[in-house]
Amino acid sequence: MTVAQIISTARFMTNTNSTTTSDANLIRSVNEHIRQMVIELTKLKEGYLETTSTIDLANGTQGYALPTGMLRLKRAEVLYVTGGTWRTVKIFDLNERSGANDSTTIGNEFDQTNPYGDIIGTTLNLYPIPNAAVTAGLKYWYIAVPTDLTATSDTPTPPAEYHRYLADLVVLDIKKMKGEISGSAALTEEAALWQFFKNQVSPRASSQDPMVKPLHINYE
Repeated sequence: MTVAQIISTARFMTNTNSTTTSDANLIRSVNEHIRQMVIELTKLKEGYLETTSTIDLANGTQGYALPTGMLRLKRAEVLYVTGGTWRTVKIFDLNERSGANDSTTIGNEFDQTNPYGDIIGTTLNLYPIPNAAVTAGLKYWYIAVPTDLTATSDTPTPPAEYHRYLADLVVLDIKKMKGEISGSAALTEEAALWQFFKNQVSPRASSQDPMVKPLHINYE
């Protein structure tokens, strides 16, 4: 379905038109729900909106910017030495370790063959800290934030079989705008729609598990 078809369906179900519910407001509603839908779809093993990017390592620099427009980080790998071996970065939280966080202690407690990373806001801090400059030495695999749709001729990113859910969610937004449903009732109905959506979402390959399971990696 295009945005126009989603809007048309929602208007039909709420007996509204472009005068009572403008295209601009409904496009904004569609975009908000697409972002939530993409978050749910990232739990499948199908890489919706997955992309990659690299960043140069700098000698003595611990923190590196996460990709602009990243919704969820899936994986990071680091190359500490040009021509060396790529290592998977194990994501952890700083408070999971008891040692001090100064550069000397970090150098003593962490090894380049078993790197860790701590996400702080929009930055990934590497453990150990790189001690050499390496071009494109840090690689990210991540889910990108979907680009906002701007025209009624646009088509939502999620697969077409899920577009009807977008129409149903826009219907709720219209009802809220018209005062036909209270905020609390709308939240209850929206939660029920999302739960139904989660129950229906499944991989296109029947051999795949319904949702991603954490991969055990031996970091020793």
